[in-house]
Amino acid sequence: MTGRGGNYPQGFLQQLKDEGRFEKAGDLLLRTSKPIKQVAEASGFRNEKSFIRAFREWIGNSPPGFRVSAHGSKCPFC
Repeated sequence: MTGRGGNYPQGFLQQLKDEGRFEKAGDLLLRTSKPIKQVAEASGFRNEKSFIRAFREWIGNSPPGFRVSAHGSKCPFC
């Protein structure tokens, strides 16, 4: 990686963008009761289906599954 304005390895900036999107999605899933569609839109995904697919690949769990596993059986949003 080089300094400001320099060349970055191919895919590096996309990876940073993706990490930010998933961080935001995870935060919304954990802290709000927003439906998955709204979480997808707020996180910058075009639609719910692509969000669910990408989230599952990135995290290893579906968004609803992530929400349930994080809160356990006492999930206030599930």
